Amino acid sequence: MTRKPCAPLWLSAEGRKAFRLIVNTLWEAGYLDRADVLVVAVAADALGDAVAAAKDLNERGLVVEVTRVTRSGQAYTVKQKNPAYQVKADAMHRFQQTCAELGIGPVARTRLANSGVKGKSPAQVLPGVGAKPTPLELLKPYYESESGS
Repeated sequence: MTRKPCAPLWLSAEGRKAFRLIVNTLWEAGYLDRADVLVVAVAADALGDAVAAAKDLNERGLVVEVTRVTRSGQAYTVKQKNPAYQVKADAMHRFQQTCAELGIGPVARTRLANSGVKGKSPAQVLPGVGAKPTPLELLKPYYESESGS
């Protein structure tokens, strides 16, 4: 890739900020491939959701008062866990999953290093990844030996 990709329009404002942060981080490390852009968008969307939920938690707290109505029509208030807490937890889980897919984080980097990708993008090192997929002719001898041909 010769230039950094732009954030998709469907991302929230927080998601676009996260997209730029992730793209800049991967770009500087030399790990960004054209095929990764959609995964980056999913990671950015998840991080944007987590940030929005965190803002709600900071504003309203972990416990919120909720008004409920009985069958007879009487209103009463109860305290319950802020739903933003679960939204944030789910979004962070999605973010961690997509970061692992992108090679972000210590475990993912260790896997890449063990694959011989240290300091290079997976597209440069691993066959079949990125803009230059492995030609089928190169894989033909492997498949022929496996099938007993």
